[in-house]
Amino acid sequence: MKKLLITFVITALLLSACTSGTDVTESREQSVESSAEESVSSEDVISSSEDSSEESVSSEESSVVSEESSEEKPTLSVKEITAQIASIKEGDLSTNIESNEALDALSAYLENSGYGFFYCDLEYNGYVSYGCDKDFKTASTAKLPYIKYLCEQADKGEIDINETKVFEERHKTVGSGIMKNMSAGTSFSIATLMDYVLRYSDNIAYSMLMERFGLKGYLESVAELGVDYHTVNGYTNCTAAEMAALLYDTALYNGANLELMKNAGCNASYNYQIGAELKEYEVIQKYGAIKPGNVAYHDIAVVYAPHPYILVIYTTIDYDSAGKNIPFRTLARLANDLNTALYGE
Repeated sequence: MKKLLITFVITALLLSACTSGTDVTESREQSVESSAEESVSSEDVISSSEDSSEESVSSEESSVVSEESSEEKPTLSVKEITAQIASIKEGDLSTNIESNEALDALSAYLENSGYGFFYCDLEYNGYVSYGCDKDFKTASTAKLPYIKYLCEQADKGEIDINETKVFEERHKTVGSGIMKNMSAGTSFSIATLMDYVLRYSDNIAYSMLMERFGLKGYLESVAELGVDYHTVNGYTNCTAAEMAALLYDTALYNGANLELMKNAGCNASYNYQIGAELKEYEVIQKYGAIKPGNVAYHDIAVVYAPHPYILVIYTTIDYDSAGKNIPFRTLARLANDLNTALYGE
């Protein structure tokens, strides 16, 4: 019998009293980069940046939850779960998972790393957080939840992804993507622009989408999930836990445009971090980087393992440093080992 070694405790800061991913999905409430990152107004708080060249407590004993003992688990809405995730502010390692060898290995690697880290299993919401007491510049990781938001708007009929928009000379900018090498005057469908944002982290496609649809509705939806997007010196900031809240919501999206999001996100052109390590699974990933210096080098991912989970890895690793991807690949493997151990596999 598969068993989850998760201690279930109902507190404001732990995700312990949550339903399985299936139940949550059924009750779910619908809900640029540049070479040096452009300054943004208070309204434009999700603008990102990237290098121009590239881009427990238990009552008496710990609870062991099996497949046969889930009927008593209270149901929380997605927004309640994401608000709990976003509210986690511990700097040291925090978890609702019983100590085990895989967890100990992950904890040892994270200790004194300075990273922001969040793992969350999508079936029983077992989680591990680290370094969630500090903000990081989001860079282009902000693009994935924005595209998910547009997918939902399309599902509701609020936007038409077959609508076309003309790429004009004024849209040209430096940074990541392929459109900077194209000639102005070409028309692109909204669906194609969305694909380019995830597949190529395309700054121009991203700015064209924001120009067309704005940010007001998106930022309202972010706030509803309990996330405090804010700017510091023109850079979008949030904690690893806050990005995990957005990613959790993204991972549960199952609308008509899921394949658009998955096809682009699972085939991202920049694939040297989480997805490169976990080749055995489909992985929607979105990296982010700001250059030069030790500013931001990140990756976030939805991992479609037999028991799906999300990962957020935020760092200030220098983009130009040798071996910059090793920590991402190591943490991805350690997190996957933990995810496997949770189910006794």
